[in-house]
Amino acid sequence: MNGWPVQNPKWLRRGYAMIERLITAAKSPVVLLEGSRDVPVDIQRQMEALAARLMQTFPKLIARSGNAEGSDQGWARGVNVIDPKRLQLVLPVPNYKSAAIERDNDVMALQEAPPSDFYAARSLTRKHYAYGARRGAAVYDRLPPFKQTYLDRDALKVLGTSDYSGRRMKATAALFYINPARKHGGGTAHTLRLCEAEKVPYFLAEDWMTWPV
Repeated sequence: MNGWPVQNPKWLRRGYAMIERLITAAKSPVVLLEGSRDVPVDIQRQMEALAARLMQTFPKLIARSGNAEGSDQGWARGVNVIDPKRLQLVLPVPNYKSAAIERDNDVMALQEAPPSDFYAARSLTRKHYAYGARRGAAVYDRLPPFKQTYLDRDALKVLGTSDYSGRRMKATAALFYINPARKHGGGTAHTLRLCEAEKVPYFLAEDWMTWPV
């Protein structure tokens, strides 16, 4: 695992049968669709096809992403083909990349989250943020506020926001594409570490690219 953001491989999962079990076992399944901004076009096409298949196969499934260019928008296009109402977009700021948002998408900016959810996301990020060998709140607190906003948004994607009963709709599972040139850095690796911290099972592209679509 040297140079790879996986810190706790026990949460790394493999195989379409496994994600099928995770989704069908959940009362309100949420799949987090993530990845680097730099992603080849052919892989984006696979993202679109797989996202569409998952949404069509599992009518209760909610997809969640961040609307960044590259992977996020690739996944989103596949979801939107089936049902744009079942795509949750968590934005770092209001109207972020608004041209890529469908009218029926469920959209929330970080600043619009309930205060308890906002602070839960910030606390999670401060605890687990890593830059090289340094990690934790002391490193996070030295970041410019705009960088903190993007990282906090990543945490909110993992945790979800509270439903009518006050329960957070945490991700059931996550699919990641990580740019091979940035294996241990960037917001995608940060989100993966948060999944590990929150015990959210995740799948990497080396696996999900082999699934049937």
